[in-house]
Amino acid sequence: MATAGLLGLLLGLGLWIVLGVVWPRVSTKRWDQRLAPYLLDVSQRARDIHSATQTDPIVVAGQLLGPSVTGTIRRIDRAFGGRTAQESVFATSGRGGSFEDFRARRTMGAIAGCAGGALTGLLFALLGVSPGVQSVIGLALGGTVVTLWSHDYRLTRAARARGERIVEEFPTVIELLGLSLAAGDSLPRALARVSRRANGELGREWARVMALVDLGAPLTPTLRESAKRVSAPHVTAFVEHLAQALDRGAPLAEVVAAHARDAKEEYTRGLVDKAGKAEVAMLVPMVLLILPVTVIFAIYPGIQAIEIGF
Repeated sequence: MATAGLLGLLLGLGLWIVLGVVWPRVSTKRWDQRLAPYLLDVSQRARDIHSATQTDPIVVAGQLLGPSVTGTIRRIDRAFGGRTAQESVFATSGRGGSFEDFRARRTMGAIAGCAGGALTGLLFALLGVSPGVQSVIGLALGGTVVTLWSHDYRLTRAARARGERIVEEFPTVIELLGLSLAAGDSLPRALARVSRRANGELGREWARVMALVDLGAPLTPTLRESAKRVSAPHVTAFVEHLAQALDRGAPLAEVVAAHARDAKEEYTRGLVDKAGKAEVAMLVPMVLLILPVTVIFAIYPGIQAIEIGF
């Protein structure tokens, strides 16, 4: 009995020692893990615990393959006009509605194209024109790709057309802005006046800027965001010079007048370039259509006269 009691006492003491060594670590680890997300900004230990290395094979495989998978998804997203690329193009196009609505319409169009291609492939398979599975899969993929491409092409074309209109309107609009500033108006008042008088794309864009400024938004950052959304180099450079002039206290009327002169000269050079390209393009129908017909009408009567004479 004495030996059994001594052994039990030693076993209990050993278990107590083990528990006393292990339990604080377990409990401390548990509390550290609970509190770590809330102390990331003030504790390096919390950051280390929160970003601890995972040992689970599935988690490790995910961490190793994550960058390559993410890169592949991003490349596919860009190839099909992904969200990041499309959002800037959508803002540049000036379309009404939200970007989410456009994405929803694009997705529904892709689904409809896929369904239409699949039904067409199924019809061809039933008629025996082509193999069943290959035609259904191929036409479904083709319908999806064509639908996505058509949406992206129309959006890109709308953005390009709006950018060209803004470039054409830019000299006149900033000339009006310079006249308003020279008359004594402040920059916000001059922008509001020009946005009310101008009916083009740039006037509507500045009207939206002034609406945000009236709601309390700062003028310079709002103008810069508008220039990014417009995505026209001339407008971006003009806004940056305006911001620098405001920061340094330079006379705004002189800055705007200088930009107006440069914009007119650039617009004139652009017209000359367009005229040169149009002249070259006009040579194609002239050389391929008009000149052969003229030569035929000039030479054919002579050939006929020679044949009749002999």
